[in-house]
Amino acid sequence: MGTLPLAIFGAPGYGLRQGLLMMPARFGQAGAPLFVALLIERWGGAALLLSAMLSLFSMAALLTLRAPSKAVHA
Repeated sequence: MGTLPLAIFGAPGYGLRQGLLMMPARFGQAGAPLFVALLIERWGGAALLLSAMLSLFSMAALLTLRAPSKAVHA
């Protein structure tokens, strides 16, 4: 995700813009271990089943994405 904002918006303010774009992902990465630990503490093995099901649903959603067709307009 590093070069797309540079190509779209240009070099001025690139660092700030990149930081703002990546902030939600960094908070998610920082909070995920605590969230999973709390789920396991509360629900035990069912939390792992929930995690596996969410992973499968995410994979299914990604598999439904299609690349845009390269139709030639004459």
